[in-house]
Amino acid sequence: MTILRQRAGTMVDRVLVRSQCGDPLAAQQKIGSLLRNSELHSSSLAPAAVLIVRKLHGQEPATGWLNYKSIYLPTEWQESATRDLDRLAAGAARPALAFVPASAQAVLFADYAELLACLAQDWLRGKLRTNWWWSTFLKHSTPEACVHHEWMHSPEFLPAALEILAVWQCAADFVGRLPDNVALRLLDEVVTSFAVPRLVQTDDALEASTSSLEKHATKQAEESWLPLVPEAITRGLSPAKKILLAQALMLRRAPALARTVSFQQQLARWWFWEEHVDELHAEQEPRAEEESAEARATIASKDSALYAPPLPSDQQSNAMPLAADRIQDVRTTRHIAVSLSEFSTNEIPDVTIPGPLSVDPVAYEETIEAFARTTPSSIQTAFGGIFFLLNVALSLKLYADFTCPRGANLGLDVWDFLYLLGEQFVSSEKHADAVFDLLTKLSGRTTGQEPGEHFNPPDNWRVPPEWLSAFPEPFATQEVACQGRRRLYHPAGFLVSDEACDAAIPPTKPLQRWLNWITAYVEARLKRALGREDAARFLCSIPARVDFTSTHLDVTYPLDLYPVEIRTAGLDRDPGWIPAAGRFVAFHFE
Repeated sequence: MTILRQRAGTMVDRVLVRSQCGDPLAAQQKIGSLLRNSELHSSSLAPAAVLIVRKLHGQEPATGWLNYKSIYLPTEWQESATRDLDRLAAGAARPALAFVPASAQAVLFADYAELLACLAQDWLRGKLRTNWWWSTFLKHSTPEACVHHEWMHSPEFLPAALEILAVWQCAADFVGRLPDNVALRLLDEVVTSFAVPRLVQTDDALEASTSSLEKHATKQAEESWLPLVPEAITRGLSPAKKILLAQALMLRRAPALARTVSFQQQLARWWFWEEHVDELHAEQEPRAEEESAEARATIASKDSALYAPPLPSDQQSNAMPLAADRIQDVRTTRHIAVSLSEFSTNEIPDVTIPGPLSVDPVAYEETIEAFARTTPSSIQTAFGGIFFLLNVALSLKLYADFTCPRGANLGLDVWDFLYLLGEQFVSSEKHADAVFDLLTKLSGRTTGQEPGEHFNPPDNWRVPPEWLSAFPEPFATQEVACQGRRRLYHPAGFLVSDEACDAAIPPTKPLQRWLNWITAYVEARLKRALGREDAARFLCSIPARVDFTSTHLDVTYPLDLYPVEIRTAGLDRDPGWIPAAGRFVAFHFE
């Protein structure tokens, strides 16, 4: 029987049934329909886990079960299959953690990112055809085509998979094996899926870049973020592959920074430098001949010190050279990750002179330790309701959801958004709860970094007109002039507008001021949705268990403590993939 896909992500590769049915085709269609409607999955695994089973021997159903008119398999058969899957899951081997013996009947991956990493590693080792768990993936394609297909169709898992490969010290080797067009496709998919700003370099900017480049053609561009992604300066990789590594791994190691326009400008400058430095070296060759031997040695030592050690000789043949069609005339417009629609050109700083970024190179080891964990983790929290604020943020269109990944996003990291609002809604003595440590980890902040560090709040505030539709009754605003600002208050308690009327008075604590604006509005909306004066605190104070992997966050709430008001308000729908969060988020109840 052909491959069958079921609900809950289950896939059945082949079914063998012994029956005395006189019509094999009718039996095949009936069995296929029954399996598609069944709940065939392990009850003991985390939602993000991937279990691949070699063979499942289900118990023999009751006589005549194929003649039943029910669209579901017999209950006793499904329960037996679930018990067998639980047993196989308990004894499953973990290819990401240890050698898998040939006798293994099941293999387990923490999530699909771990599966992609193992797939890439086995491809590098030439073991895809010898490991039985890849047979379904390889059924209709070559190993290389299989790897390209799975990675290109799973961009949400790509940064986490590359992070795992980096821990295994083969991320650069894997990217080096990819064709340049595949690397560029992966880069574009990642930029789209993770809400990364898309920038455009103009002719003037490129001319300035060329001028700056000529002054520094003898050394590699030194960027403050490079110590965080040393894999990106591996010798033998083309510029496109270096940028792919830099962008993807920065999304894992410093996600808030990776989504800033400032970082994207520095990345654009670095890409330009990598693509054209060889040409500039060639132009300067006549002048270099006149230099002394000592000066040439000094330049050579600087060059070699800024690159990682070269690939072993047996791997150098796999390193992809820079494609000739990627070298463009510096006077043509270069698109860095296509085009930027949500920012005007006046808002983008000069690509040749980007401001310094607040990355502490000495924090590199700490960052690697924080994001190199590939096994799933879990916490218990008294404030699991904080995660319902994700739906509030998506409803207000502060962040784009999976239906519109190219939509506009607030410049504040989404996990920092939850952290800051959670601090406002939860009493200060409760801030030691594990959920705040988890939000810190998810945001990629290291020791000493404050939430919202890379966020530049606006100086003025005006509630979008669509936000006022939740308050349809007629109202009269109250105007207050204070400290050089003109404020209009809504009767519900939030500011309709807050604008400076005296430019001579500088703003104080802009992040806290913006937080006061957004917090007051969210509180007013929650009061109306839940029908309680303490709605914000009430919502956040729902206990939960939070299971998280490198790509998933699953929050489970106990039904016996779950308020029906939250369901009625629609705050507990599954957010799914959130581009700005870089994770799939789901809510469960038990």
